[in-house]
Amino acid sequence: MSRDTRHKDRAPRRSKLKQTLALALIGALGVGSADCATQRAPIDQRGPNALRKSFFVGANLRDATDDPEFYVNNFVVDAPASQELVPVGTYDDVDRIRWEIQENFLIARKAYEFITNSDGHGVRGRTENGIIVAVYKIESHFDVRPAYNSTTGEEINVIVENTTDRLWYDREFMRVDWSQNLVENPGWQELFFGGLFGEIQFQPVRYTEQDPTSPFAPHLSEMTADAHQPGGYFDVTSKWLVNPADNLGWGIPTCIIVNYYLGSDTWDCNPQETTIRTSFRRVEDRDFEPMENTQAPYDFVGGPSAIRNGWDQGYGTVDQNFHRFQMVHNLWQRSHLDGPNGPLACATNTDANNDGTADECAVAAADGQVHAGSVCDTITQKCTIPYRERQIRPITYYINPEMPPEFQDHVELAATAADGAV
Repeated sequence: MSRDTRHKDRAPRRSKLKQTLALALIGALGVGSADCATQRAPIDQRGPNALRKSFFVGANLRDATDDPEFYVNNFVVDAPASQELVPVGTYDDVDRIRWEIQENFLIARKAYEFITNSDGHGVRGRTENGIIVAVYKIESHFDVRPAYNSTTGEEINVIVENTTDRLWYDREFMRVDWSQNLVENPGWQELFFGGLFGEIQFQPVRYTEQDPTSPFAPHLSEMTADAHQPGGYFDVTSKWLVNPADNLGWGIPTCIIVNYYLGSDTWDCNPQETTIRTSFRRVEDRDFEPMENTQAPYDFVGGPSAIRNGWDQGYGTVDQNFHRFQMVHNLWQRSHLDGPNGPLACATNTDANNDGTADECAVAAADGQVHAGSVCDTITQKCTIPYRERQIRPITYYINPEMPPEFQDHVELAATAADGAV
């Protein structure tokens, strides 16, 4: 065999070897690429109950003008069965608050002037300055972000609570100690039956319910870090020592008067422990029509009422600026008419032609119609939708787990009667 022939025979074999090596290399690269494409889930080192600050104070953390308002209510959920000073089931009036976030405290403040046109405290502005209702300690301010190499800035596949990169008031999240309301003696005199007979003092007790299945466990899920579209409700539970103090300066403890009045054989005047659930719900525009009952209180509608006083610069609080509003359910989907450029505005109920429609409301609404019978809601200064045109809003009632089953039929009869009245 010649030399040229041997060379020609080896050439195909070398070509096949190169092809084999190339395919092996491509296969290895393919396996490596597939392995790189599968990214491991990050290690989450966040603690529980990380709360978005925007839930409390809106998107602008430095300016209070966008702060949402919240309803707040306190309800006694547990108390000693042998004592009547702090009976289970009592509650105080619903209030409206806005939140203020300080470096060490989360503060709930009244969202209005306690006395209208007096000192401006509670009027919406760049900072919150309303009367303090509750104070909770803030444990930390932080951002949620990947950890990183402090030298190179390269991110690591670990999610952490970052407490260093931004100032505390710019960090997006916080953790709050809900175990104790730091307002030592809130105005809850009317919350307890014993308050009818004399002074009662309140002292907070540090308390955290660890069992999530307990009826006293807090409900915070709607404002946690994982809630991209948080709802508007949460509640926390606190314990208090209720101390029956002196009865109207007579030197007789309030508990003695209460027990004597009730004919009780229990004369224990030590501070009593009570558990209170404090509920918060974000205020939404539900087009509510207030019901003022200043001139004839309780003649038309009984039950709880909200009292507002107004300030006169020359005379202080005067009867002319006093208003009493009934606490009633919002029965209607909508109560006011829309105009071409917003609510149909009005100021008085003048009816010159006595046709039952306020003159300022006898104009075309947004739908192009004149709604006969519309009157002026002088509190909100909007024209109302006549009752015959309103749509009913369902009202839901809830019963306690402790309600005896033999009461169920009577509860359903009451609900049916209420539905029939509407």
